[in-house]
Amino acid sequence: MYGYLVLRIFTGSLGLALSCFIASSAVASCGVNALGTSRTLTVDTSKFREIQGYEKSFGLRHKEVVLTFDDGPIAGKTPRILKALKKECVKATFFYVGRMAKAYPRLVRRVVADGHTLAHHTDNHNRLPSYSTKGVARHIDKGIRDIQKIAYGRNSSVPRVPFFRYPYLSRNKSTDRVLSRKGLISFGANIDSLDWKKDSPNTVHNRIMRILRRKGKGIILMHDIQGRTAKMLPRLLRSLKEEGYRVVHMVPKGGAVPRWTPNEGEYVVASVKKPKVKAKVELAMLKPAVVEKPKVAPIITASTQTDVDRSGVKAVVTKLRPAVSKKPRVVIKKRRVKKRKRLVKRYKKKSFVILAGGKRKRKARIKKRGWKLRRSQWIVN
Repeated sequence: MYGYLVLRIFTGSLGLALSCFIASSAVASCGVNALGTSRTLTVDTSKFREIQGYEKSFGLRHKEVVLTFDDGPIAGKTPRILKALKKECVKATFFYVGRMAKAYPRLVRRVVADGHTLAHHTDNHNRLPSYSTKGVARHIDKGIRDIQKIAYGRNSSVPRVPFFRYPYLSRNKSTDRVLSRKGLISFGANIDSLDWKKDSPNTVHNRIMRILRRKGKGIILMHDIQGRTAKMLPRLLRSLKEEGYRVVHMVPKGGAVPRWTPNEGEYVVASVKKPKVKAKVELAMLKPAVVEKPKVAPIITASTQTDVDRSGVKAVVTKLRPAVSKKPRVVIKKRRVKKRKRLVKRYKKKSFVILAGGKRKRKARIKKRGWKLRRSQWIVN
């Protein structure tokens, strides 16, 4: 009896010491004054189709922020950002481009291994409103398939994390319909860092904190392909800690965030059991319903007629007959469509050079190159 009590006390003290050691090691790895992730916010795809960050229904409280990064991954910048987040024990959401993920697959797996949320940002950072409906769906699906294959080992256009952000935040009704059919949530941001501009890291930091103080909460939009963002992030996390802001981690409802173990090279995903719905389906031969026409009593009109009986006396006989109802005449007017012919005038501009001897030689036409605007988000410094 006494031996059993001694064994119970020993095992209890050993478990307590082990838990204290794990907690102390976690604190030591994150730092004593680490910012940390305050809570995890579960986003239900059945309730939301669009989230900007300031909605009350989204669930952010006062002085709570969500950190998001776009356009990555990229070597040199993304590892520095992941290191800064890990030092402060902060979880973020990364909206990644399919082509960039194919270029740096190890960084994609590292994002998943660190417990961050991996979301989608098309295949090649395409401005979607300039494409047709099929083109929009093609660019979205290709980006999802590439990221799914790299991060989770499955080539599927059905995303594990149904979070999506439009490149350049450019959208219209047609693109919104495509996202709705695919069950994706469109994420915006009410705190835009504008870190793609050629500003100093201090300017980007001050811009984020100024907007955040005015709005009180929201989703912060940054880019992990920018060097100034990687340099600015440690100071931003310290400022959030000093001013009492808390970081919230977004995850989809019903979907477990996978953990990737580099040593084993396997993906460990928490199994999510879906509730079984029992539905009874009865098959029956359905006959078309026979619609009976309503019985309408005939309208009787009286018509008088004078007859002569055998005695020669005139008698007035009243005969009853049903009235004949005439159908209304329907006049269909045909609309005449006048065809308008477009007059296209073509002008040919010719220029000549007068050579010696009075001969003329035609100048060669100089075509201007079709310059395109530079994509500011893709300027990497």
